[in-house]
Amino acid sequence: MNIYKSTGIVFFAASSNFSAAALAQKYPAPFPREGSKKADESQCFIIWNVVYENSKPTGLRKAPLDQVIVFWTEGPVKFRRADGTWSIEHERIGSIRFESKVTVESEESASDIPVRAAVFQLKDATPPKWPVTEGVPDQLPRPGAVKLFETDRIVVWDQTFSPGVAGPRHQHYNSTAGIWLAGGKTTVTSDPINGLPVAPVVTTKVPGVVVNHA
Repeated sequence: MNIYKSTGIVFFAASSNFSAAALAQKYPAPFPREGSKKADESQCFIIWNVVYENSKPTGLRKAPLDQVIVFWTEGPVKFRRADGTWSIEHERIGSIRFESKVTVESEESASDIPVRAAVFQLKDATPPKWPVTEGVPDQLPRPGAVKLFETDRIVVWDQTFSPGVAGPRHQHYNSTAGIWLAGGKTTVTSDPINGLPVAPVVTTKVPGVVVNHA
């Protein structure tokens, strides 16, 4: 997968085939649960908006899928494990956390201020293969994009859009998903379709909004 952040966006793109494994259900699944809401779902991703609150632990839960957590507000989060040990991590805007399937944890905010994040669960599915256009590069890597994290399944990118600086012409060759970490207005310009011009698409983004290019 590829993940990239830009202007506060983090993107994931599937790139490998993983078969599902039967997991013993000693603990409940992490979702759905109180303080969570499904934001989107596609062939490759299930995306959840979550809120961690003080004195409201999620309880120990076992992840059935690999998942990436992207924090879009700042604050300390307490993670408790099945063996009774625990730790507190101060998450910053754009912090990421990878949890492999069968991870068992309980989470809660360690302050009076709720901490918000998006959780991207990576489905055990074969990612689609889209045709490559000769001479047109993939969306990543590109100027303004910094690779943050990589496994055999995903790549996480931090992509920043600068005012007045157009990104390079590109095409999406992988499934991607992400979240805006900062607000702003973007303009997307596309090639003509069947010889007819396509009007630019202007949108205003706000922090916490997820995207999922299926």
